[in-house]
Amino acid sequence: MKEQRKHYYTDQKIQGYFLAALIVLELLLAGLLMIYLYYEVNSIIDSHLYQMHSVQSTSWGEIFSLLGKSMGGFVLVNLLALYLAHLLWGRYVRQTISLFSAGLDKVLARDFTDSPELKQSHHRLVELMTGWLQKEQRR
Repeated sequence: MKEQRKHYYTDQKIQGYFLAALIVLELLLAGLLMIYLYYEVNSIIDSHLYQMHSVQSTSWGEIFSLLGKSMGGFVLVNLLALYLAHLLWGRYVRQTISLFSAGLDKVLARDFTDSPELKQSHHRLVELMTGWLQKEQRR
């Protein structure tokens, strides 16, 4: 059977951290939102308790306004979290690519000396390149 190469375009370590942080953030936000809505809706109902059947009752408008503001805050916090993740991910990818490019430049120059900046990386691709460079240096 033909042996096929597998390409992994993900970094499971950092993406796992992002996923865990997202799940924790969502659970925390949903819990806080439910607690906040519970107390705020109860206060609206209590303030209009004896006026429910009057024509001037505005409790539904207040409740829907509260829901709109709460969901807007929920969406805003999620957008901020996504922007922060975008910044962190972009910095990580730029750092990995710059290290990989430095390794490729060493290969192009046929320079097989040890490079301390390549040893700082925790990305599998850069580690493979560093191992290959060390093997070529020994050879």
